[in-house]
Amino acid sequence: MVNIISLEEGTCTDRAIEMFLDQLSHRFFQTRPEIVYQPTFDDMIAYTKAHPGDILFLPQKRVDLNNKLVCAAHWRDIPELVFSLPNPPLYLADGGEDPPGQVCATLETLQTLVRGEVGLEFVEASNTQDAARKVHGGEADLCITNEHAIELYKLRIRRQLAEIIMFWMPYVYDENADITFDFERESSRGLLLPMHLKPGEEASQQTTHNTNLLQHQ
Repeated sequence: MVNIISLEEGTCTDRAIEMFLDQLSHRFFQTRPEIVYQPTFDDMIAYTKAHPGDILFLPQKRVDLNNKLVCAAHWRDIPELVFSLPNPPLYLADGGEDPPGQVCATLETLQTLVRGEVGLEFVEASNTQDAARKVHGGEADLCITNEHAIELYKLRIRRQLAEIIMFWMPYVYDENADITFDFERESSRGLLLPMHLKPGEEASQQTTHNTNLLQHQ
């Protein structure tokens, strides 16, 4: 049975995978896959490598990790499963103190969402839930996170941030695939139309299904 590897519950990665499975699992899998949670993206990659056949999804904004897997032997992307999804609303939040300090915990890829804030100092977080924990634990004054973590850690919303349309890139570790970067294939990837998911809607059928890869594991 195929497992889907995700960041911890409540993260944007977790929510994207849940929606993907809710809307598409019946199209690609004989039975709904289980989700295996990992604390960081690096842990997701390590776990998937140790469990060939399982699938992980990376946000396209993590260009460093996507390039790492695309260029590595034995890793294969699965173009048929690429999808886009409006990210759950993100917020700049604090612990409720006035005035809040200037140390902000966030993923590096989300720092541009608060570039209008003057004087912020950034502390790296492994995901949105970890960012909220850093505020709750006193390691940061502010964070970029979602409503799940805000409610869980009793944080205060300062403002909602701009919406992001996120593309999710699936990968599988295949010990039989000794393939590294294929420039001709990668240069033509822009022709693939990803599936665009919206809450409560079925995905449009824009891609060809790779049932041999998914249904026989």
